[in-house]
Amino acid sequence: FCVLFDMVEEALGGVEVFPVKPEYIYSTDDTTCFTFSAAGMCAPLFVTVSGLSEEEMPLEPFVHMKVPGLCIGGGGVIIGNECEGHIFWMRKMEGADIARIEYYQREVLIPFINGVRKELDDFDASAGTSIPKELTAVSWCDGDIAQVASIVSDIERLTENLIHTLKKNAASSAVEQGADTGKVFPNLKTNIAKFSAKDSVGATVMMKKIAKAMEMLEKSGHLKMSKPNHKKALLDFLAILPMAATKAATVDNIQHGFIVNGMIVPETKRFPVLANILGTCTHDVLIKELKIILNAFPDLLDNVIKYGRIPEAVFDHYEFT
Repeated sequence: FCVLFDMVEEALGGVEVFPVKPEYIYSTDDTTCFTFSAAGMCAPLFVTVSGLSEEEMPLEPFVHMKVPGLCIGGGGVIIGNECEGHIFWMRKMEGADIARIEYYQREVLIPFINGVRKELDDFDASAGTSIPKELTAVSWCDGDIAQVASIVSDIERLTENLIHTLKKNAASSAVEQGADTGKVFPNLKTNIAKFSAKDSVGATVMMKKIAKAMEMLEKSGHLKMSKPNHKKALLDFLAILPMAATKAATVDNIQHGFIVNGMIVPETKRFPVLANILGTCTHDVLIKELKIILNAFPDLLDNVIKYGRIPEAVFDHYEFT
């Protein structure tokens, strides 16, 4: 696993390099708004209720609701767990997805990353001092247009918080994105299909808590859900989510995604693994292709550092197929 580390160091002319700490390697799935770290951590739960009409949300196009207990280990799993989860209601409208992801970055992702810095490295980002280089965060996302647009529009805030945001190709996200290659989503889907709010006293309590919060939105005129069956199904889903997520989002299930895509080695959870990274390719990498990669690596790395990407002309120059 040191091969790639040595390649980077050599390509930079012997400049000392260090691997990013696993707790600062993040992967966000834009559909579910789950963010995981290579250290096996998960950001606060964020549920989007989308596609609502203007009649159902007459006052504002977006409404954010914080719910104590809507979290991993919450919903009655641990009595008194008041860690907050988020429910984001939004109308069906142009630009809604961009606004949703911008909100998630600002209110959930950045505070989560800075919370990790404070908890694990005793660094308080709110104090206004410069964030040390060794606490640099790398946040991977899908190739979704809305997600890319939200990064561009909020680049100053991300830069201020020393968060390098990178995107995957949308077509290869399923095999390259740590969130997608992990075991959390398949387990979560199974658990949600298996559980009901009736299965747990805690889930029943969570349902009542969310129903009361929704009732307050309805009384204020912000929310008018027109279909009772939809409301009932939503309440049941939200009530069992903490229980289902607690079973699915374990450290091992989260880290699995970052191991199989080559971001971290299983033993130390620090160094990237070139063989696993190449293993995400849609075809077997031939020996001659590997030689091209090794030969071109310094130039490829230089382009990424300078431009954030590798221009097509560079690939053509080295005769990548």
